[in-house]
Amino acid sequence: MTRREALKQKDVDTFLRENHQNLEVEMHQRLMKAIQLAQDAGEIIRSLFRAEQEQYAKEGQDFAVEADLKAEKLILDGLRDQFPTDTYLSEEAGASQEKESAFRWIIDPLDGTANFKAGIEYFCVPLALEQDGQVVFSVVYNPNNGDLYYAVKDQGAFLNGERISVSQTASIEKFLVSYSTSNHKNEKAKEQGAAAFAAALNHCRAVRLQGSSILDLCLLAEGSFDGLLKVQASYWDVAAGALMVREAGGTVTDWLGNDYSENSEDVVASNGMNHEQFQRVITA
Repeated sequence: MTRREALKQKDVDTFLRENHQNLEVEMHQRLMKAIQLAQDAGEIIRSLFRAEQEQYAKEGQDFAVEADLKAEKLILDGLRDQFPTDTYLSEEAGASQEKESAFRWIIDPLDGTANFKAGIEYFCVPLALEQDGQVVFSVVYNPNNGDLYYAVKDQGAFLNGERISVSQTASIEKFLVSYSTSNHKNEKAKEQGAAAFAAALNHCRAVRLQGSSILDLCLLAEGSFDGLLKVQASYWDVAAGALMVREAGGTVTDWLGNDYSENSEDVVASNGMNHEQFQRVITA
């Protein structure tokens, strides 16, 4: 039995109680629900993979498919049923119209829609929860292999129940870097992205374009990538993964080196070993 198989057989509720004993009851309930909904949404998405389905045009060249909408409905229905006063920001449905709440969910029902539509098995379901404006936990489920990532603020990041940490690569010349953008046709994205991509090629070991920034951030958190660049980023494309990286020991900023936040347009993330130099070189 592999480490991954053994960890997947653990009871999630018991594991969370044993490893996060100081987690408040209402937070424990929300984390459990997030894990359940991410996995259930992932099963819907997986069942529709490579199946014929409608495509819905969005702004620019962006689009959604039936799987996006079905997964989002499952997630939102589940949250409204159990936590009716919580608010949300979701990629397809937008922002909830309810009154303000201490809790707000950040949802991308299917990160990597273009990969999904093309039959490429690299996509995921990310959820993050804010409390009073700060992300306090995040969950990312990969329905292609069953990997479950989660992070709790100030308590670490985990993959299938095992704590993960960023790489120890110190030299940016040895960095393996992920690159992505949410808007390939935007003039600023093309100009800025091309310059950053070229800088990464010139100064780092190699660059990968994989099509799911959240999964890329998770791979950075577990030490596979050393750095990440994303141009023209939507909040739901980053929030869950940003906490994962930070809790695994890494650093996530905007293009200017400020801490990443909802108002950030672009993202630079790294293992934190030499972040300032990486950020300066890439954005020069």
